[in-house]
Amino acid sequence: MSGLPFDGRLQCYLRRIAYDFAERRGIIVMGEGSCTDMAGATALFEAIDTLVLAVDTYVGEVPDTAYRRRSAGEPWIVTWQRA
Repeated sequence: MSGLPFDGRLQCYLRRIAYDFAERRGIIVMGEGSCTDMAGATALFEAIDTLVLAVDTYVGEVPDTAYRRRSAGEPWIVTWQRA
């Protein structure tokens, strides 16, 4: 992953991280060949907003994984994952 920083919390090489407070949705864009750690990804956005409901990950522009929960405090589940 030339030029991309590795994040130990997320266990991936990062291109971009964003958070939409209106949608309560976090976005992680990773470098090719990366995959993120679910616990690390959800914890990152819970630290930004305890009411976060969704975290979507991408490899480049390709959707990779979608994590969801119904409300704050509920467990996270994987609702979609790239094959």
